[in-house]
Amino acid sequence: MCRIALILLIFYGSVQSQDLDYASWVIKSLTDRSMHGRGYVDNGHKIAADFISDQFKMIGLQSFSINYQQEFPLSVNTFPKKMGVKIDNQKLIPGVDFLINPSSPGIKGQFVATIVSIDSLLINNYKWIKRIKSLSSVLIVDKTGFGLLSKEDKQIINDLIDALLFNEDLNIPAIVLLTDDKLTWSISQQVAFRPLISIRKSVIETHDLTQIKLTIENDFREDIISQNVIGMIPGKRADSIVMITAHYDHLGKLGKKTFFPGANDNASGVAMMLTLAKHFSFDETPEFNTLFVAFGAEEAGLIGSQYYVGRPIYPLKKIKFLVNLDLVGTGDDGAMVVNGAIFNKEFNQLVSLNTQMKLLPEIKSRGGACNSDHCPFQREDVPCFFIYTLGGIQAYHDVYDVHETLPLTGFVELQQLIRAFLANL
Repeated sequence: MCRIALILLIFYGSVQSQDLDYASWVIKSLTDRSMHGRGYVDNGHKIAADFISDQFKMIGLQSFSINYQQEFPLSVNTFPKKMGVKIDNQKLIPGVDFLINPSSPGIKGQFVATIVSIDSLLINNYKWIKRIKSLSSVLIVDKTGFGLLSKEDKQIINDLIDALLFNEDLNIPAIVLLTDDKLTWSISQQVAFRPLISIRKSVIETHDLTQIKLTIENDFREDIISQNVIGMIPGKRADSIVMITAHYDHLGKLGKKTFFPGANDNASGVAMMLTLAKHFSFDETPEFNTLFVAFGAEEAGLIGSQYYVGRPIYPLKKIKFLVNLDLVGTGDDGAMVVNGAIFNKEFNQLVSLNTQMKLLPEIKSRGGACNSDHCPFQREDVPCFFIYTLGGIQAYHDVYDVHETLPLTGFVELQQLIRAFLANL
């Protein structure tokens, strides 16, 4: 190998290592307990936004406000205090043994329970509906085997559970679902009439289920002010805008101790966005003015991105292309491009670049889906991709989505592919 080639190879490897080290540090920082799951208990979302603002300042991005932040209001049902479930005197662990539906109100007491299986509900639907109307005990629905049901039967069970949650006239104090499915959590902007608790059946299958003790405290907050974090790097051309986006918020805390780190979802996307910002600030001037936006409140229903679309920094019609990054911490099996089937020219260019540069194993395409922050822009006819990686760990919306097990298998390769794609727009 010639001397120049060897020097370039060493330099290239060093840059890759630095990018990965920085990304790993960002993910570790955003998933630290001090961030409180980047939700709305203990100001986790605000602490995370300030961290990103500091990174924008360090990297040298231009700000459109004093601290890079665009504030917006939202309402969220939170669970900042007591979170206890006991069955047959066994204390269950939040996030591990059980989860509470995010729209649940608080409840406290020892309750008698009535148990019914989903098979019984499906076979004797009208009989059970009539009986449920007269129940004053906690209703335990054994939902094991739900995944094997037909689409129609699943809909019947889900509709019934929704009715139980939001029917004000029922006397049932709470609903418990015994499940063999993975426990995943989310965020709600409303409060139901009674709590719903999902419990892993394997934890309590040998216990007496005729009584249950519940101590759950909720705090419905209508006064939350969250924020997007926005910065820009001037490009060679100012006639158009390229946007690189990623949401930084996650699910926050469930009780005083349990929190959801959100390493892949979406500390990984923020890390990718910041790594790209560093590259364009220090190493290569982008072709177009490039706007970097870390959206808040994505998990609450795309609130931050919807707010931005109503109050954009630049007119939306000036956006040449938007790349939204969410769940990019794996890559063993390549990457998926939402909207790839809509913006065929750009997708084919992405695939061609990936083949030429021999980066990711495969780039897959799907149609439109309103499942991340690209969606409000797509509704306004802004050309956009939502990219997420494939393969690797399956932790998602649970307590196991942690920094320590996030492989970042295709992180450097995806970053290189995005850079090449933006350079060729």
